[in-house]
Amino acid sequence: MSKRTADEIAQDLFFGAVRDRAKLEREVLELNTQEQANYLRRLYRATRNNLIVWQLYAVYRQAKLPIPEDVLRMLDRFGEALQTASGPKEVAKALGLTGEKGGAQGAAALAKAKRHLHLVTDVHVRMEHDKSLPGAQRWGPERIFAQVAREKKTTVGAVKAAWRRHLERIEPKRAGSATTVDAITAALRPRKVR
Repeated sequence: MSKRTADEIAQDLFFGAVRDRAKLEREVLELNTQEQANYLRRLYRATRNNLIVWQLYAVYRQAKLPIPEDVLRMLDRFGEALQTASGPKEVAKALGLTGEKGGAQGAAALAKAKRHLHLVTDVHVRMEHDKSLPGAQRWGPERIFAQVAREKKTTVGAVKAAWRRHLERIEPKRAGSATTVDAITAALRPRKVR
């Protein structure tokens, strides 16, 4: 048995063997992909925007991971509908790229839903944290709205409007005791897009 150098031992101690590092990188990639996919699934359930199905497909393909059965089923459904499509509007509908009223369901609607989700989630998390602070250290809603607006590079009015729409969606009996899960679920519910 050959004696290993200090550099080899340090290499193994701090970085692991090359094979172990590759395995770790793969595990991290799989975990990140799962987190992205779970977020996209929640967003899909809330908005029913079929662009998200295509995003899910892309996330798994880019990570070179097997595509889950539920995503493949949705893509199969699009493929079956494509077989009978005969014009640009029917093709868009077959691919799930039209809204409830037949109009385009574009990336702008999806981006708006995501922006709303992030605003409401940030406000809710900060308000929950604010409740745990002693009275003199609390920020209060106005200061929280201003901080979120600054961080998200939007106006205080936009943050307040998103929060107000969110509160209107939560059942009145639970408005005072809504959990973070309630906040995220309510933020993801579809609303009229202009």
